[in-house]
Amino acid sequence: MEKKERQEAIEKQERAEALDKRERREEQDRQALEKKEAIERQEKAEALDRKYRIEDEERQRKEKREAIEEDRKAALLERKLEAEETANKIKLDLEDRKIRENRAIEESKLKMELEKLEMDDKEKARQHEINLKRLDQNLPVVTCLLVI
Repeated sequence: MEKKERQEAIEKQERAEALDKRERREEQDRQALEKKEAIERQEKAEALDRKYRIEDEERQRKEKREAIEEDRKAALLERKLEAEETANKIKLDLEDRKIRENRAIEESKLKMELEKLEMDDKEKARQHEINLKRLDQNLPVVTCLLVI
């Protein structure tokens, strides 16, 4: 009987050790799982941080590109306006020159016409003098038509 009791005690102790061993292994497995889950959470948090940082950098680059594009558009618009202003000045200068040229041509025409009229008047005055002299001398009066 003692042998049987000893055997039972050994078996009981072996079962207790096996149970203790299994409980320790389960505890280790649980701790390993918790550690693994903590690492996964940390990795997810880091990945999310990287994602947000990348998105923020992309947003900043996009804003910078847009600002550069706006500056470029503003510069182009300013150059366009300057070009239009220059073109308008040139156009006005040309119009002024045409007006001055036309005025000069008109003045020249009027001067020529005036000179012609003065010549006609001089010729008429000369003819009139001749006629007056003829009248004084009792000669017949001749009318001369000047053809120009």
